[in-house]
Amino acid sequence: MKRLLKISILFVLFTSQPGLIAQQWVKPKPLMTKNILKTFFETHLMYPIDAMKYKEEGTVVIAYSVNENGIIEERHILQAVSPSIDASALQLFDLILWNPATKYGKPVSCPASENSGFPIKYNIKKFNKLVKKRGYHFINPASLHVDESKKIYNVNQVEELPLFISDSIFSTDSEAVDNYNPKQQKSIRTPNINPSSTSALNQFIYSQITYPEEAIRLNISGVVRLAFVVEINGLLSNLVVKETVGGGCTEEAVSIVLKTKWIPGMKDGLIVRTLIELSIKFENPANLKNKHIPNQSNSGM
Repeated sequence: MKRLLKISILFVLFTSQPGLIAQQWVKPKPLMTKNILKTFFETHLMYPIDAMKYKEEGTVVIAYSVNENGIIEERHILQAVSPSIDASALQLFDLILWNPATKYGKPVSCPASENSGFPIKYNIKKFNKLVKKRGYHFINPASLHVDESKKIYNVNQVEELPLFISDSIFSTDSEAVDNYNPKQQKSIRTPNINPSSTSALNQFIYSQITYPEEAIRLNISGVVRLAFVVEINGLLSNLVVKETVGGGCTEEAVSIVLKTKWIPGMKDGLIVRTLIELSIKFENPANLKNKHIPNQSNSGM
């Protein structure tokens, strides 16, 4: 009896540890880290023109279920703001890729009832500050012919690869915003496409890199490998780190790549979402004359 009592006490103490409870059940979460997700919202959030006109603000909360493969099976508005803002929030939410929930380390499905919902905030004052910071109000698509399936293609599956661009395809013209018409968006501004996208991307990346002092001090070098989706609007989403380099190199690579804008890929005459992999080599600053050209591959996320 004493032995059973000791075992019972040990079992209670063992299972009551907070860390162990957390390991038993982990909720689904976006592939993007918290900081990258924040940047995603700062670059992708578009405020509906009619909602701004009528000063509609608030937080949309989206309920969602995720299967064991990280696929959103169902989502709906749990807390609404207005029809246009709700629709905008759902469009944004649909771009996010997810890690599934896990139970004892094994991927499992998670019904909407098991999570508290996903909030997306709409505030006109904050949005206007954001527009001033990022330099555009709404997205000007390169074409109205887009793939509505939201399927993501590898680079070897598209007919026209995404192209890095040096100019913006986004509108900041207040008059254009006031007279906004989706059917006329592509006439607002035409992007300046570089003659050699890969060369221009290489030049852009290495003109932006500041070799981290920590990496210099510790003589750290290596290749950071990133994967991301070029969306149909030319912005990035779902950036994840596939291979890291210490000393701040990974963080530097991420911050630079997040600044890039693209002409999206095309398949069957439609603009599509395209998965890109990019490798950025960090080497001793004395050797940076032999700059590494970022490598685009067709590996999956």
